[in-house]
Amino acid sequence: HLPRLSLNLALGLHGHFGQLGQAGALREAAGPALSWEWLDAGRIQARAAAARAGQEAALNAFEQTVLTALQDSEIALRQWAAAGRAWAQANEARAAAAQAWAHARARVDAGLEPPHSALDAAAAHQQAQRAALTAQAEALQAFGQAQLALGAWQPEVRRLALR
Repeated sequence: HLPRLSLNLALGLHGHFGQLGQAGALREAAGPALSWEWLDAGRIQARAAAARAGQEAALNAFEQTVLTALQDSEIALRQWAAAGRAWAQANEARAAAAQAWAHARARVDAGLEPPHSALDAAAAHQQAQRAALTAQAEALQAFGQAQLALGAWQPEVRRLALR
């Protein structure tokens, strides 16, 4: 809110149309100009307050964006961990079903059980394999979501940052 000092220069022509080519028609002026907005103190303070409010709004929007990104990342990481645990459990169930199927085949081959019991165990084994593959696909999808949430896969951004 300090005074402002500037240098004003003016150049022009003044006279009737027929006299514009004469030396007396040329006008020039030069001089300092001092301006001070001391009467506009309220407007200046309001402008400064508006600028501060705009900065605070931008900072709040940025903080909200960061918090949302952190929340998305945390959710994605938790889902990835849960999908990994589900995949491990599905693999354990598949291994148990494979052992049960092998045991049922051995009992059928020994003549201790009817052949349909081995078929039931084979069906359970197939179902456990499908569940393990589904759990694996869900774990891979959760991994991809975690990578996207963490921003680990952004090839365009990396290329631009390296330039």
